[in-house]
Order: sequence, then structure tokens, then C-alpha cells
Amino acid sequence: MPSKTDICNLALIKIGKNRVIDIDTDQSQQATDLKLVYDFALAEILAEADWSFAVFRQALNKVVETPLYEWSYKFQLPTNPEYIRLISIENEPDYTIEGKYILTNTDNIKITYIGKVIDPNQYTIPFQNAFVALLAYKICYNLTNSSSREKEILAEYQQKLSYAITQYKTLSAESAITDNSWATTRTTGA
Repeated sequence: MPSKTDICNLALIKIGKNRVIDIDTDQSQQATDLKLVYDFALAEILAEADWSFAVFRQALNKVVETPLYEWSYKFQLPTNPEYIRLISIENEPDYTIEGKYILTNTDNIKITYIGKVIDPNQYTIPFQNAFVALLAYKICYNLTNSSSREKEILAEYQQKLSYAITQYKTLSAESAITDNSWATTRTTGA
């Protein structure tokens, strides 16, 4: 079961640096750099696709304060888990996002969104591999002073991200096919 420290250590190994015992308590330069970029990198990669482990559905809370003009209602975006990116709004009303709010003329809304999943045990293996490469890229130059190694790690990240997204889409497509009752009836006769 991978931990945040394990994910960080894999990134450090990728750039040829010493591992840390505990990312949250270590005071080394490696740990300091990783702590600085970790949350930003996680939000960045989560925003790249509709990762199944990070998809959440939520009815939003209406804010008492109404928008000044154009829209009738204001809703607070989710904070638990933290909102990263909107996937859809039920019934597809007109809306806009301003800051941490959705403004609309619909009096209640339910959304599907990508949320910030902080437990690495929830991540798929391809996502973990891409995230490790992204972390390695973010800290590479500062810890190695090698722009050529940084470019190599960036290329590796892009390849691993592409693979992770492809794997996700393949699994999603297979799931949609197996969940299709017509396909089940057609193949099983039930």
C-alpha cells in the first residue's frame, strides 16, 4: 500500500536522489522541494482526466447572498473533497463559475466533479506512475541542475500520462459495454 512518502521516494529515485524517511517531517532539501510541489502537482494531474477514483457527485449548497445581476442563485463549490474540475451539472442548466461558486438560474443543482483525492491507495497504478514522473519533473532541475535530465523526465511524464489516460478510457469503455443490458441479453440470452 503506497503512502505519500513512497510516492515521493519513487520521484527521488527517478532523479537519482536519496530517499526520505517521512515526507511530512524530513527537513532535507529533497523533502522541502517535494512538499512545495506535491499538492500543486496532484491538482494538476487530477485535472487532466475524469479519473474514476476522483469522480464525485454532490448536491451543492445554495449561498444566501445572491449574484448582483444576470444570475438568480449562487452555489458553493465542494470543499470535501476539494473541487478540482467540473465534469457535469445535472439537467445541464446555463451557468458560470466565478471563484469558488457556480452561478445559475436554477434553484438547486447537483454536480459531478473531479475532487482532490489525497490517499495514494485510491490511485490506479498507471496514475501513480504518471504522478511520480510529474513530481520528479517538478523537482528535477532544482535538485540536479540538469536541464537535459529534466527534459527526459518531462517526456517520460507525458508518456506515462498518456498511457494512464488511455488505460482509464479503455477500462471505462469496457465497463460501459459490460453494463449495457442489451449486450448482456444478446450474449447470454437472459
